[in-house]
Amino acid sequence: MFEKNTGELRNELKSEKNINHFIEQNEGEMDTATVPELLTDLLAKHEEKQKSVIKRSQIPAGYAYQIFEGRKNASRDKLIKLALAFPLTVAETNRLIRQGGYNELYVRNKRDVLVIYSLEKKLSVGDVNELLYSNGEELL
Repeated sequence: MFEKNTGELRNELKSEKNINHFIEQNEGEMDTATVPELLTDLLAKHEEKQKSVIKRSQIPAGYAYQIFEGRKNASRDKLIKLALAFPLTVAETNRLIRQGGYNELYVRNKRDVLVIYSLEKKLSVGDVNELLYSNGEELL
């Protein structure tokens, strides 16, 4: 997708004297995908059907379709539910969450650790909620 990794971009930015030049030179490296665009790309990448992901996400279908269409802005938890329903990697999930305008999953936050673990183990939304509940954390 991108030609340069984040570290390379940071190094270039540190040494750049003209921010407009940096932006112009790296326009293709900027992550400008909307949540609906990213979800569409993820469906293709993971060879998933929208209907199947929505069903596994446990988000009411009408609301979930509106997220995919860009008519509703999803909460962080709804984006996590969609990530679990694919299932996505932690990196893909963090990108989806970031594109939704939220903080990435953080390894020093107990609830986020449980979600990260669940993504890595490819647990279902129901299993994640059971794990969250048994650890005294708010359900998705």
